[in-house]
Amino acid sequence: MSWGVIVYESGHNYWSLVMADDMLYEGMKNSIQRDGSRVLFGRKGINDGDIDGINLTINKVVARLNSGEDVNLEKELAPFTHLQ
Repeated sequence: MSWGVIVYESGHNYWSLVMADDMLYEGMKNSIQRDGSRVLFGRKGINDGDIDGINLTINKVVARLNSGEDVNLEKELAPFTHLQ
């Protein structure tokens, strides 16, 4: 199975979504952008063995963003940039 992850900003809050389907990923990404929210990070094609670790890291980053911490997303999520 192939997983997708999106981190986005909406209403001065940060959110993450994990989806178990690449087509769902594309639809959610388009919907988020169409609704005026800003996609900060997105990757699809993540395999089963990697999704838990990636999701844990992303959830920690999102929690830090929501607490007001100045987070360098590019640096924090760099290990996942090799994905689509």
